[in-house]
Amino acid sequence: MLTTTTTTMNTTRHLINFLMIGLQKIDQGKATLSQLHHDLGVIVRYISTEQAGEDPRMILHGFQPMIPCREFDLLRETLQGHNKGKDLDFFTGKPVPSNPLLPNNLFATPESFQALEEYCLRHNGSERSAALACSNMAINLCHKAVDEMLSS
Repeated sequence: MLTTTTTTMNTTRHLINFLMIGLQKIDQGKATLSQLHHDLGVIVRYISTEQAGEDPRMILHGFQPMIPCREFDLLRETLQGHNKGKDLDFFTGKPVPSNPLLPNNLFATPESFQALEEYCLRHNGSERSAALACSNMAINLCHKAVDEMLSS
């Protein structure tokens, strides 16, 4: 019950924040009421589909809002369940910092970057090259995600 209430409160806060930013952008001439209406229509369709007991995931999958902003991204994460456990800071309304990367339990977690590299080097030929390329790309992606979280 508490988790559902927290999720509803987070969704409501993110929706209000998105509305406020959308209205500010309209006042600044950077967006239109039609764009805000479109984005809100997609959000309402998502919530209605979920409440009807159907799978709404495809509604927001790949959807880019007509009024792009971080507030919409937070709302999308909340609706899709990626931050249902997150609480918002009472004073700022921003999410309490947490790890933005979700673990994939299908794979082991190396103890260190050196252990990851040693594992990649166990492969031969083109498999080694592909493993090293993918592991280093993943490290760069992790670095980028942490930088983005620190800057927001």
